[in-house]
Amino acid sequence: MITGSKEFWGLEFEVSPAVLIPRPETELVVEAVCARRSDRGRPWQGVDVGTGSGCLAVALATEFPRAGIVAIDISGAALDVAARNAARHGVAERIRFLRSDLLDAVAHRADVIVANPPYVPAGVGLSPDIMRFEPAVALYSGDQGLNALDRLIRSARGHLVDGGLFVVEFGFGQDEQVEVLARESGWSGIEFIADLQSIPRVAVLTN
Repeated sequence: MITGSKEFWGLEFEVSPAVLIPRPETELVVEAVCARRSDRGRPWQGVDVGTGSGCLAVALATEFPRAGIVAIDISGAALDVAARNAARHGVAERIRFLRSDLLDAVAHRADVIVANPPYVPAGVGLSPDIMRFEPAVALYSGDQGLNALDRLIRSARGHLVDGGLFVVEFGFGQDEQVEVLARESGWSGIEFIADLQSIPRVAVLTN
């Protein structure tokens, strides 16, 4: 298996063909949580859906030393990579790894849910490097790229405590569809965060 490493949030992560290579825009998810939970010493429970390399779970665990996080992925191979990255950065004791199709196997309510789900529309061509070294299951999600986003937006409210926070990344040009899904699903707060090119890439939803 080809392995390598990639920096994310100032931390070095092992990557392999079992996981997505962490992207800079995904750091917006971490920034959003940090901005909205300023008390770093307070314990809280988080869920990272589609953890892949574990970059979000590990970054949040390093920023919030009393947080406990469940890192979810449908791929056992991805969870193995994420577990090694958690151990590498000394946060493995606060991250529980769970194999699940999105939130299906999660029984508890969390304070924070984060997700970088697949959001590329089926049939969209990606670069040969991406197709060769990254798993299709973590990239593609239905004809419009919205299947996983739809399921998560509709289900995440039921897995959050009152006042909980859901932060999710989405693809280029999907912000209008994400807003429609969020309003249909009853989210009371809907906020978008743009990348350095002023393109909306992350939704912050509150219940």
